[in-house]
Amino acid sequence: MINIRKIYVDDPAWPRVESLYESAFPPEERRPAESMCRLVESDELFVAAVERDGAFCGFITWWDLGDVLFGEHFAMLPECRGGGIGGEVIRRFAAGARKPVLLEAEVPHDDISERRVGFYRRNGFELCEREYLQPPYFAGGEPVPMHLMSYGMTLDDGAFDRLRGLIYSRVYGMPSDK
Repeated sequence: MINIRKIYVDDPAWPRVESLYESAFPPEERRPAESMCRLVESDELFVAAVERDGAFCGFITWWDLGDVLFGEHFAMLPECRGGGIGGEVIRRFAAGARKPVLLEAEVPHDDISERRVGFYRRNGFELCEREYLQPPYFAGGEPVPMHLMSYGMTLDDGAFDRLRGLIYSRVYGMPSDK
């Protein structure tokens, strides 16, 4: 049985989330651990542990941006991949949101990034081909080319521009006119 449960930094699963977060995402695609903890404790960033039969399998993080949810990070332990758990989690998350869901996905440039985009497409997300840069998570960092993907809405030009501004402002702390 798959369980997806919201957690905070005092949860026993938190160290597993932090460890997977650091191993699954390169430094330029993740925020510093202390920043993540602060955002979770202030209820700006939400984290859910994914468990199968009581054992930790992964996590998902998201922001509630009002009329949309922004899925910031999603990762599964290597031993939990390939069996349909990730697909079930992302479908349940998106369907349970009751509002459109956005996420960033790497611009497909190799087999892994192509499979990642394919995974989200198979689970109901649409790829927006417009140029999008993930702002840096830390001073001196470089932006990372990404695509926005959406569930429950199509990102036309107006929606893309508005939601990119909202993500940049709320998630990355940038002026909304960027």
